[in-house]
Amino acid sequence: MEARGSSHISADSALESAGEFECTKDTDMREHVLLFCLLGLVLTATIILVTAPGTVTWALALID
Repeated sequence: MEARGSSHISADSALESAGEFECTKDTDMREHVLLFCLLGLVLTATIILVTAPGTVTWALALID
């Protein structure tokens, strides 16, 4: 039980009061752009690994 007048604030209420849970059009668009960019990076890495796996292992050997 929490005493009245306590300064304890739950994380959920703190984030809600800060507006973190507001879903606006800008936020939704940013999420879509971020997901699209991440998907592009994964697709690019997959294509590179499929088309030239020897080159990738050679480049990784340079790091060691």
